[in-house]
Amino acid sequence: MRIQTVLGHFLAIASLLLAPACGGQKNNGADAGGLNHSVTISPADAVVTVGETRPYSAQNLFGSEYAWAVVPAELGSFTADGTFTAAVPGTVVVVATSRKDSRYQGTCPIRTVPRPVA
Repeated sequence: MRIQTVLGHFLAIASLLLAPACGGQKNNGADAGGLNHSVTISPADAVVTVGETRPYSAQNLFGSEYAWAVVPAELGSFTADGTFTAAVPGTVVVVATSRKDSRYQGTCPIRTVPRPVA
């Protein structure tokens, strides 16, 4: 019984570690109604040079209308249509929140790098 318990914990942790780096989840009691659809962000990860832009898109059951944010905010910004502009070097997380149901969010990593020296 103890081996089964340990094996069960190991499999649960392994499934979390092997999950894709970019995706989403439901938040705040979203199980009401039995819906369970994640948010998928494209591209799944990116390296963006400071001062340059990168367009992002998100999709789930509710369509493709999303509010975009980046954490921490000082490393870059998003336009309403999902275009990211890198401000300073660092590692940030993109957050796409469904405008139709805010319980649905997706996250994705971005690495911003300094401009190359000429």
